[in-house]
Amino acid sequence: MKVLLAGSLEYSDCDQPAATLNVACGAPEDMKQARDVTWHYIPRNLPASWWLPTDVTTPASWWLAEYGWSIEDIFIGMALRPAPGYTVNFDSPPELTIVPCTTEEHICDVGRVIASPHVDEQPREAKVLAQAYRSAARPILAGEDGLKVWIGYVDGQPVSTIAAISQDNTAGMYGLTTVPECRHKNYAQATFFKALEYIVGTGCELITLQAASGGVTIYNEAGFIPVNQFVLWNNKALL
Repeated sequence: MKVLLAGSLEYSDCDQPAATLNVACGAPEDMKQARDVTWHYIPRNLPASWWLPTDVTTPASWWLAEYGWSIEDIFIGMALRPAPGYTVNFDSPPELTIVPCTTEEHICDVGRVIASPHVDEQPREAKVLAQAYRSAARPILAGEDGLKVWIGYVDGQPVSTIAAISQDNTAGMYGLTTVPECRHKNYAQATFFKALEYIVGTGCELITLQAASGGVTIYNEAGFIPVNQFVLWNNKALL
């Protein structure tokens, strides 16, 4: 994995066909910068995603569109500052068991859950994601940078996952995913609240996440408020 900088931009390159792992973050300062980052991926035909913290009417968006990027989704940045006495209350489905990841097998199961939404439409991406988690199992379990991951099981099968990174009384929650055939059963909600309960218990003063439109209600119920917007672009059309 390579992490590169271009002015205020940061972009990563895993050299594998997975837009989830090849990521650019930040707004390009000019058209040349947008072109340079784009052409970092194009020669190797790598799909990539670009998280642009702005709306779709700014010059940065025009530049990305000019170089073949297209909007995939819009995410809401949300934040929670737990007040004294804040508690997490949730009812987990009785058939769901959520555990912190402590073994390499757990991390491999996380990779399967993360890859599952891509299996039908993006099989190459699904394969790369599953392999990436298998390869990264030991570093993930080492908990570097305050990383902690949870995995949910039903009848021994992995169905949901979420990760959190905690540093200096601040935590970010990432990658809440449920396998497609197990959606609408409150598995994602229970997994999220299980992780949130742990994070609040560590005394974090600020917790952040990026919410897709379908998840905003869950996070609002937990006390999160919207603070900004991210437009997710992708260059998968280049493949």
